[in-house]
Parts: sequence; C-alpha cells; structure tokens
Amino acid sequence: MEVLFLVFGIIFVLLLVWGFFWVTLNVFQWNFESPQRTAGRRGEDYARSVIRSIMKEGDVLISNVSLAVEGKPTEFDNIVVNDSGVFIIEVKNYVGQLYGTEDDYEWIKYKTTGGGNTYEKQVKNPIKQVKRQIYILSRFFKNNNVNVWISGYVYFVHANSPIASSYVVASPADIDKAIHGKKAKGFGEREKRMVVELVEGLKKEENKLNERR
Repeated sequence: MEVLFLVFGIIFVLLLVWGFFWVTLNVFQWNFESPQRTAGRRGEDYARSVIRSIMKEGDVLISNVSLAVEGKPTEFDNIVVNDSGVFIIEVKNYVGQLYGTEDDYEWIKYKTTGGGNTYEKQVKNPIKQVKRQIYILSRFFKNNNVNVWISGYVYFVHANSPIASSYVVASPADIDKAIHGKKAKGFGEREKRMVVELVEGLKKEENKLNERR
C-alpha cells in the first residue's frame, strides 16, 4: 500500500511539474512576442477600428480569414461585403521609408532608430500580395457558383506607400471611397448573403481547427 501511494505521489508531482512548465512556456511566448508581430497585430487592430468607423448599414466586416485554393494558401486581414461588392483590405503597419514599384517582387524598407542608426530590410510587395488574394478569393467563390466582383486594397497605416496606385488606400476617407461606390450589378441580397455565409464558414472552420490544437 505504501508503494502504491508513493507511485501515485510521484505521478502527481510529475503532472504538476509538466503543468507548470506548459503554462510558463505559453506565458513566455505571449509576453515575448516579436516586435514585428506586435506591430502587425496593433496595425490590424487599428485598421479594423478605422473600417468600423466608416461602415454603413448593411456592410459586413469579417477579419482574419484563412483560405487555400488549388494549393495556394493565404490569410485575409479584412473582407468587407456590401451592396457594392466584396473588398479585401490588407493592412501594413510599416514604420520608416519604403522604396519600390508596383511590379517589384520585394520592396526595401529603411528605418532610422532614435539613436540615429538606419536599418535596411526587404519586405514582400504588398500590392502583389493583394492581387494574389483577389485571385484566390475569386476562385473560391467561382468554385462555389458565386460570381462577384472583388476589389483589393493595401491600407498603409502610416500613409507611407512608395507609389501612387489604385490598390493603395492611406486614410479612412480613402477606404470609405473605395468600398462605397456604385451598387454592383447582379449582386443582390441573395448573392450578398451567400458570400457572407461562405466567408463566415471559412472563419468557423478555422476556429474549430484552432480549438483542436
């Protein structure tokens, strides 16, 4: 009997140690989030608040949606659905000066610290990214027998795009103008409801996967 109690005691202590290790590891990862990830998350939060501030009755905003079509995965920061169509709004919270063209695969970002040191970093061209997102989302809708016009934009939180482009928005007014144009032809309440249900279905599937992890 004493041996049995000893075995149970050891198992209990091991479980406590493992539980403490697991919690500590997760807290460590949360507290020590990389600066780039923190900046991106804050930029996305700010952008969502901006989008919500200019939304009109009937607008639907769905954020952080993952999708893969034909082996091409992507994640959408924001998808807005309204009477004018479907709009992708990719958020970039880059700080510093950006250099590049619409056709470049990568752009160069220069950031000067408070101490006067300037750092150079290559970043993927976000305009090419949003064009790819338009294609993937369009294929997804067509595969589900929904034909709708999709527009995509990159929202630079610090209004520091290196180029003027029809794919760039730099202010709440720009976003408002982009998503509240003329009513899309052939895009009635039925089509709008189908689009929202399809995108929200993706979000639900992603949430279920995250719960299983």
